[in-house]
Amino acid sequence: NCQLADLAAIAIAIGPGSFTGLRVGLALVKGLAYDGNLPVIGVSSLEAQAARVQDLAGPICSLLDARKQEVYAALFDRRDGILLRRMAERACAITSIATLFDPASAAPPIAFVGAGAERYRDELLRMFNGRARLIGEANAESAAHAVARLALGRFADAPGTDLDQLVPFY
Repeated sequence: NCQLADLAAIAIAIGPGSFTGLRVGLALVKGLAYDGNLPVIGVSSLEAQAARVQDLAGPICSLLDARKQEVYAALFDRRDGILLRRMAERACAITSIATLFDPASAAPPIAFVGAGAERYRDELLRMFNGRARLIGEANAESAAHAVARLALGRFADAPGTDLDQLVPFY
C-alpha cells in the first residue's frame, strides 16, 4: 500500500548482471525517480552479495555466474563490521580465481558468496583445498535487503546519483 510520494529514495542493484534485466530495471527506476522527484542510489550487485553475510569477518569473494566458465568477481574484507573493497569488479575465468589469492597461505578461509560460488562449488573447493567456505542462500539475508541496507547508509551521506550518470555495469 505504498505510494510513490511515501518514498524518500530508491535503491537499485546496477550490476554486473543480465544485460536486459539491468536495462529494464534501471529504466523503470529512472522513470519512477523522475516522476516522483526521488534520489536513486545504485549499488553494485557484487557488493550486495558480500554484504549479505554480516556476521562474517575476513575475506569475502563475491561471484556471479557470467556463463561460459566465467564469473563476475569482486573481493572484499570485513573488519570490525565494515565491508572494505579489496579488488575492483571484473569478469574472469573461474580457473583464474585462485590467482587472486595465495591458496597455500595460512590466512583465514575465504568466504565465497553468490550464484557463481554455488555454480562453481566443486571447482572452488578443489582450487582452495579446504580454505574455501561457501555461504549458501539459506545462510545469508536476501540480496534485495543488502542493496537496501547499503543504499540507506549511502543516502545518509549523499543525495543519490545523478540520473544521467546512473548506468548499469555489465
